[in-house]
Amino acid sequence: MSEKDPVTGYDFSDEEVTQIDDGNARAGTKYRHEGKWFYFKSLSERQKFIGNPDAYLGGD
Repeated sequence: MSEKDPVTGYDFSDEEVTQIDDGNARAGTKYRHEGKWFYFKSLSERQKFIGNPDAYLGGD
């Protein structure tokens, strides 16, 4: 169940994903977009994604 940060391309381990899901902010953060959770190493990366998700998901 590994996840990839759409802004930086960082690959999260399963353990890191579990820690984020459990609320460990040191492991990273997440954001739900169009029914899917996306994981980020930092709040600034999450904010970049929220500001323009299509830029990171290959949309317009």
